[in-house]
Amino acid sequence: MQGARKEIRTERPNLFEPCDSIVFLVRLRGVVQPGALLAPVRAVFAAHESTLCRIELCADGRAFYRRQAQSGCTVQLAQGDWQDLLRRQEKRPFDLQNGELMRVFALTSPQGQTQLLVMAHHLAGDGKAIVGFIEDVLRTLAGTPPAFCPLWVLAKETMPKATGLPATAAWYAAHCNRHWQHKGRAFGWQDLEQLQQTYWQSHASEVLCARFSPAETRALCARAKALGVSVNSYLVTAFLKAVPGKQQIGLAVGVRAPGDRTLNNQVGGIAVPQRYATSKSFGENARQLHRKLVARLNRPAAVYFVLQFLLRLSPSLLDAVLLHTHGLLRDPFIAALAEQMGYVGTKQRTLGMTNLTVLPLQTNYGAFDIEQLTFVPPAVSYTQRVIGAATLQGQLCLTYHLMRDDAQERQFFKQAIDALAQDAGL
Repeated sequence: MQGARKEIRTERPNLFEPCDSIVFLVRLRGVVQPGALLAPVRAVFAAHESTLCRIELCADGRAFYRRQAQSGCTVQLAQGDWQDLLRRQEKRPFDLQNGELMRVFALTSPQGQTQLLVMAHHLAGDGKAIVGFIEDVLRTLAGTPPAFCPLWVLAKETMPKATGLPATAAWYAAHCNRHWQHKGRAFGWQDLEQLQQTYWQSHASEVLCARFSPAETRALCARAKALGVSVNSYLVTAFLKAVPGKQQIGLAVGVRAPGDRTLNNQVGGIAVPQRYATSKSFGENARQLHRKLVARLNRPAAVYFVLQFLLRLSPSLLDAVLLHTHGLLRDPFIAALAEQMGYVGTKQRTLGMTNLTVLPLQTNYGAFDIEQLTFVPPAVSYTQRVIGAATLQGQLCLTYHLMRDDAQERQFFKQAIDALAQDAGL
């Protein structure tokens, strides 16, 4: 219904994130001209309530998804290298006020291949949700029109009862709200624009990518199984080995029910401190890390902790934390909150992993199929290094969304990939 709105709560930090694009590159094989993708993309925009919404930022600090008659998301033809296009487009903020939550390009590569480049603001949905969007587009192209999908947002009532906020954290959130009510203020679109301009003056995107063949992927999985660890723990161990000292490791954890194709955000997370012990083998380090991660993952309250905490905080407090993180707000109280939330200081995640695992994505559509897929997670402010992982057709792809020209960071990525290859005997 046009004009209906739903409040943005657990997704609220995404609003003032200066680099919040979830990126997918889909390379198609078969008889598909780029122009043929335009109408299917527009049809799927119109079939999801999420992409029919604009973002409404109110004077009291609250923000809403506001339904409108037509989608403000965009799709257009483009040519050239996808990374060059991404670098240019990331510096153009999404027009959230008018509903541009997603920007899609039907791209002709320098080699003449047809590609679909999807840039989705995190307010449009999480990684698994965008995978569903891509599948809807390709099914529509193949002749199956999309069904309408309403938007729903995570709320206290929709979370498991066992995931309530601990009393001390609830008290701290209430304390922060009382302070902010007396001394704080709401922020607007001009504040967000200033934040984005400041951020992109000193950042430039580069995506580092390592792709493993089906045989290599099977070898990695077999090695992880032989060690008694998950593939995710095994991958994180390699990146942990590539950085010296104690690290704060953050994992994105999906809380989406199996089969849920809603275009929205359903992601929690955990964090554990860990150091790679050079005196131990790669396998011993992987087992030790795996035990820590499993202990956290087996506690629903830990997975949902951040989501529950965000529900308790005043929305504009979260905006203030992002403004402080990027040097546009000086306030000792907000500085302390930003440190507690891990945006700055010793609690900031130094290494993050977003693993979409094996994608539940149809790959063959008759006249065409998906030849290759690349997933690039957003470079969020609360994590220094974010690694993306996704597996399709038995091929694992790892990416690092590097935000500065830094030879040391490229070496970090290379060392991690080399560590995987060496341990798995690739």
